[in-house]
Amino acid sequence: MKEVSVRAWHEDDDPALVDILRRQLELDQAWPPPYAHKQNLAEWLARPANLSRWVAVNPQGRPIGHMGLGVPAASHGDIFSRAIDRANPAFAELCRTCIDPDYRDLGLASLLTRTAIKHAISLGRIPVSTVLTNRTGWLDMMRRTGWTEAGRLPGSSPDDHLICLLPPHRFIEAAINR
Repeated sequence: MKEVSVRAWHEDDDPALVDILRRQLELDQAWPPPYAHKQNLAEWLARPANLSRWVAVNPQGRPIGHMGLGVPAASHGDIFSRAIDRANPAFAELCRTCIDPDYRDLGLASLLTRTAIKHAISLGRIPVSTVLTNRTGWLDMMRRTGWTEAGRLPGSSPDDHLICLLPPHRFIEAAINR
């Protein structure tokens, strides 16, 4: 991997992150999802990440990736709670992941995911994720690393679904036993 580090997000990162999202749209009109195109992309990126945010940066300090961590929507939390058979556990959803197209396939999503998982567990929250079925790269990475499907909700289009993913059991236990 090119020399990359992860640090906490700050407001000055937004122009570079919006640029990444715009360049991403040129490659794949489905991400960010169509409803986000009508919004301020910096606000869209930040909205669900109410617990924390990180950026991966290149050696010059320019953001080349983003990951947020937030409290999941109630409907998602219900699915996760039923799947682990626990009443009212605290969850933290990995959200709004984006990677600069020039830095794809270098492990940045994995690096940002590990950072978010560690932080969620340090807060005593079970890390979870939701992903649209058309986001095959993210979905494949999560499944390869042991994440399992807890349930599905309708997505943003009739032929798409939102898949609710739970991490490997060791992460669930680590958060519960924190």
